[in-house]
Amino acid sequence: MKNTNTLSTVYEHINDMTLSFRTVVEVECNWSTPTFYRRIRLPHLCSPAEEKMALKVAQTQARALLALIDEQTLKVDQEMPSYPSHLQDKLNTQSTLNDADSPYNA
Repeated sequence: MKNTNTLSTVYEHINDMTLSFRTVVEVECNWSTPTFYRRIRLPHLCSPAEEKMALKVAQTQARALLALIDEQTLKVDQEMPSYPSHLQDKLNTQSTLNDADSPYNA
């Protein structure tokens, strides 16, 4: 049975993205796993076409993540149409991830 916990679903998807990204790039660029990591360490070995392919794979995965987030948001909204007041204020304002004190903007 598929996990119905939103936090777990999103976390697992993000966690799986690194392996999936590496696997797809390896297939599309005809690389082995050691070659993939060598290209990370020595980026001058990547051709522009290989860089473009990596970006295309990343973009596809980002779209899939955004679709999953949209799907999970709809699910949560249907299950709980009103949020607790302390969360509602945060949801109605700019995301805390964009705040200057966020660890993601270091």
